[in-house]
Amino acid sequence: MRPLLKLLIFSFSAFFLAGCDWFTDDDDDDKDIAPPPAGYSLGKIYDYDMTECGCCGGYMIEINKANYKFDNEDVAEPNSLNVIDIKFPAYVYVKWTLKTGGCSERILIDDLQMATIR
Repeated sequence: MRPLLKLLIFSFSAFFLAGCDWFTDDDDDDKDIAPPPAGYSLGKIYDYDMTECGCCGGYMIEINKANYKFDNEDVAEPNSLNVIDIKFPAYVYVKWTLKTGGCSERILIDDLQMATIR
């Protein structure tokens, strides 16, 4: 009976661990993206926050392993990219500044371009 119990425990553990992706390396998912042009940062727009509160809501973007948010009105016009049409996640080249006053982690975007795949 003990060998059967050991086999069941081993099988369950192997099945459980096979379903987990915490042991995979997700840091190199942008390895096929060409480096940004001078003056730009590589960003990944990964979601839209639909929460309605004073400092909530907006597009969520990761730049240099830090997370920020921006709204449509935070993107300077004219712009080469329409943010509304983006499908997540989207790699972009972004020229940006940190928004002062009010909510933290909000940015103003001077220019936004789709990233180039190598």
